[in-house]
Amino acid sequence: MGLLGSGGAVGLELDTVEARAVELRGKAGAAGAATLTAWGRVSLPPGAVVDGMVSQPELVGKALAELWSAGRITSREVVLGVVNREVLVRFAVVPVMPRTKLFGVIRHHARDLLPIPLDTAVWDYTVIGERPGLESRMFELLLVAARREMLDGFLLALAFARLEPRDIDVASLALLRVMPPSPADGAVVLVDLGNGSSTVLVIARGMLRLARFVSVSLEAAAGMLGCSVEEALAGPGGTAHRQWPAETLAAWAGGVEAEIRASVDYYQRQEPEPEAVSEVVLSGRGVRVPGLTTQLEGNLGVPVRIIEPLQGITLPAGIAENSSWSAPDFATCIGLARRGLEGGR
Repeated sequence: MGLLGSGGAVGLELDTVEARAVELRGKAGAAGAATLTAWGRVSLPPGAVVDGMVSQPELVGKALAELWSAGRITSREVVLGVVNREVLVRFAVVPVMPRTKLFGVIRHHARDLLPIPLDTAVWDYTVIGERPGLESRMFELLLVAARREMLDGFLLALAFARLEPRDIDVASLALLRVMPPSPADGAVVLVDLGNGSSTVLVIARGMLRLARFVSVSLEAAAGMLGCSVEEALAGPGGTAHRQWPAETLAAWAGGVEAEIRASVDYYQRQEPEPEAVSEVVLSGRGVRVPGLTTQLEGNLGVPVRIIEPLQGITLPAGIAENSSWSAPDFATCIGLARRGLEGGR
């Protein structure tokens, strides 16, 4: 589900610190049918992206042009992932009806569910399942919306870099494309830990049940340590440039834990038959915080693992080196590029 058209095989994500891109070629289906042909990142000037929104499009465009050149990315069409407080994700249920009538009904519901006027927003929906109702079966819907003016900043930055948006998607939802099939029993919590913000998804019975944008960030962690984000993260050898005192790790990990617990609590209160959490999956640059996985596993009492977004993707020799270390950083981009290979489904 996207906010513009479809297609493309380059996934692009921006945050307050950097831009990341992944280019895939081939097919999205069978294992090994897709090949990662290029990926890269570039630092963004301070203030160019604020709170997940582009505030200085020309500076961002210049950085993206550098990324395309240095990363040897060939395609100029991108699937752009956006996540900030002006990107809204909502769930709704309506009676099962012919698909031809569904749009009008959903538009009516969207006016109540979305706290922005529809004529100022770009919005889309998809049917994610069915459930029994009191009198008839009900469609379960996922609605996404974003303020058009906010998206214009991203589109202007792409124009400065001479890139074309083939599609715009909710960045956190792209992660669903790099997750293995959910277990039949139990809910999975997917936490994407980013530079300027994070997201929490709850997936149960193979369907998304909750999506939250949260304020936990690596920039806050770096501030606690008095260093840059890069210095706070472990490198290929597993050691960070800046040592994490036990109390600092406990405090920052405690914030992550609190958001996980709040998300699970909300999910379980909303569902008529909620599933217990079977595991937590971590994604994003935050997986490289030393000791985080062990800390969360001990506090939450469930398995905590790191996402493996390159499963089923062929890697050229030049890219394969250190790929397991850096792959979680690019998980969202890989999911966006997979969407492009799927033709925007």
